[in-house]
Amino acid sequence: MKNVMSAKSQVQTGDLQTAVRQAMQLLSAGEAGLAREQAEEILQRYPDEINSQFVVAAAVRAQGHKQDSLQRLQAVVKRAPDFPLAQQELGFAYADVGQLYPAIKALQAAVGIEPKLPASWKLMGELFLVDGDETSANEAFRQHLLASNEDPNLVQAVELFKKGRLGQAERLCREFLDDNPTNVTAIRLLAEIGLKIGVYDDAENLLERCLELAPDFRLARLNYAHVLGKREKLEDALAQIDQLLTEEPNKPAYLAQRAAIFVRMGDFAKAVPCYEYLLTHFPAQPSIALSYGHALKTVGEQDKAIDAYRQAISLRPNFGDGYWSLANLKTFRFEDEEIAAMRAEIQKDSCPRIDHFHLCFALGKALDDRVL
Repeated sequence: MKNVMSAKSQVQTGDLQTAVRQAMQLLSAGEAGLAREQAEEILQRYPDEINSQFVVAAAVRAQGHKQDSLQRLQAVVKRAPDFPLAQQELGFAYADVGQLYPAIKALQAAVGIEPKLPASWKLMGELFLVDGDETSANEAFRQHLLASNEDPNLVQAVELFKKGRLGQAERLCREFLDDNPTNVTAIRLLAEIGLKIGVYDDAENLLERCLELAPDFRLARLNYAHVLGKREKLEDALAQIDQLLTEEPNKPAYLAQRAAIFVRMGDFAKAVPCYEYLLTHFPAQPSIALSYGHALKTVGEQDKAIDAYRQAISLRPNFGDGYWSLANLKTFRFEDEEIAAMRAEIQKDSCPRIDHFHLCFALGKALDDRVL
């Protein structure tokens, strides 16, 4: 209570900057209740003070009021779109309510203004994994490493990795680890290099070491599960994901990985309810709907698979893989509206190349079926 009274006194005497700084410090220290009280005290006298509005919104989110926080943060960002911490917090808030694409967009806005935001890069990487975009996820995780470390050798190693100069990146990373053998972020980077060049046994050993040093390093555990999957140690991979889900039971990235492991194991009957849970409890994602369709097709639920593929297409109209998957169903026939939609997407310059290829195949199959 002492801090709150101090802020009130400062506001009354006109020392606004000091009062705002204290509110921000309390928020950073995890004192959401006190931070909110101080910020609200400031807002009584200065109702348009944007930093205090941000503190209240962030504190509300920390107190578990997701929708209220989201609305407050949207208002803050509308007033101050170049406020990086507000954009970051907005990304967190969108993620809290399962809105994946708005969350990624807000986090990208945050790091576009201020690249040194490790938490933004980390969450962005996790969200890309949920969406099935492993390439973007790995890039975000590397940016997280850059944002959270200052060592020039480690920074150069990441830059070399991004340029595909993996041998040089590995050398610098190992040199750094010779002097810093317990730096878990560097160990994880070296494991990622191993994954990139296909040396899965080294990557597995490195990530085991990483988790010995930092058992709570969830990103490393997620990477470890991925490596185990690559090495066909699927039961072990599933155990790692289940451990992550014990700690964070509703994390979409982990749930999606669990479903994918069941698919790799050939246990599609267990994968189906995983995908159903994701599609029911979180805003539907096209990649998840597509995977759900594949699992349904495999267990013989073709009508439901068609619905799932159509859902994927409705979520992303140029999703060539969705149309291609429909075309691969032996008894399926496209409707006139779907043929027209494919023609329209193919003609767009913005259509990604891989989607263009899939759409052309699906359209060709649809027209061929009409001739037969």
